[in-house]
Amino acid sequence: MVREPMARPQTTARGARRRLQILRATARVVSARGVEDTRLSDVAEEASVSIGSIQHHFASRDELLTSTFEMINDTSLARWAALGDAHDDPPRRLRSLLEFAALARPEWREEDWAIWIEFWALAHRAPRFRDQYDQIYSRWRAPFLAALADGVEQGRFDIRETPVDAVDRLTAHIEGLRIRAMLDPELMPRPRMFELLVRTAEGIVNCDLS
Repeated sequence: MVREPMARPQTTARGARRRLQILRATARVVSARGVEDTRLSDVAEEASVSIGSIQHHFASRDELLTSTFEMINDTSLARWAALGDAHDDPPRRLRSLLEFAALARPEWREEDWAIWIEFWALAHRAPRFRDQYDQIYSRWRAPFLAALADGVEQGRFDIRETPVDAVDRLTAHIEGLRIRAMLDPELMPRPRMFELLVRTAEGIVNCDLS
């Protein structure tokens, strides 16, 4: 019986590093140029690899973009989900989520949200990206829904609308203010954005979050 040759671990590890290198380069290019103006040649130059190397790891430009969005969001959403599990006290948990959403965390990078904006536009224009958007947005909403549900159950929050409506209002404020903060950081600095979000959330849950 002829045995199949075993893959060499160092080759697999090297391939994974190269793939991540390409994805990070793609994120930088998309952030700087936008999706429509991102070419494989731009990514190759930014990553210091050949176009052939990119095509070895990604079958198409769409696959490269999809994988880039997944990388950016998996990292951010993992931290987001951890915050949702960090506190048993619903007001404290909601405040922590708002702090993260308001860009108050030092690990936040403007590049991430520039890419989010590009992804919104792409999902609107290209239905093939819509499913990915729906999955990501569900993960983004989940910690808010859990915090509000726990707050109501414990008698800490008095929400006078459905939890889904409450979360939709809250996330709409976050998205609008984050775009404003990116475009005009002097008029919408991080602390001001956080303060406005806390005020909005307090009005929704009828609870002091200070």
